Amino acid sequence: MMMRRRTIIIYVTVILSIIILSPYLVVNIQPSLPIGIYLRIPAKKVKKNDIVIFDLDDKYDKYYKVRKIRYPMKRIVADYNDRVKIKRNRIFVNEESYGEILPLDMERPSLKIDKGCYYTLSKQINSFDSRYYGQVCQKEILYKAYFLIPLF
Repeated sequence: MMMRRRTIIIYVTVILSIIILSPYLVVNIQPSLPIGIYLRIPAKKVKKNDIVIFDLDDKYDKYYKVRKIRYPMKRIVADYNDRVKIKRNRIFVNEESYGEILPLDMERPSLKIDKGCYYTLSKQINSFDSRYYGQVCQKEILYKAYFLIPLF
């Protein structure tokens, strides 16, 4: 009887926690980051290696929103102090390769990163990231995200 009561209390606690935290939780299904549940908080200040959720210009909808994802979630890998370049159709940040650039019907973005802006990249094959849409500036970043629970 005592064990059953404890189990019920644990389940109720978990369910109430999920209900209370639900406005702050987001599920990531993009393979460019670990698939799972993330805590999201408003992004006041971000830096390299932070995971961010941002607003992407509508002109990229046909490449991104087809996946039914409202706002992209990516890791910041470069800021204005970093050197981004393309060699042999691959993108590099400070000589570290982030993979191939696929031939999409779009203009290549500038490799220059302005102060207060960032490049979000993944080494995941077919990642739709800054190699296609360019820099993401602070004003476009909505949330920082923190990995909580893996789903796989």
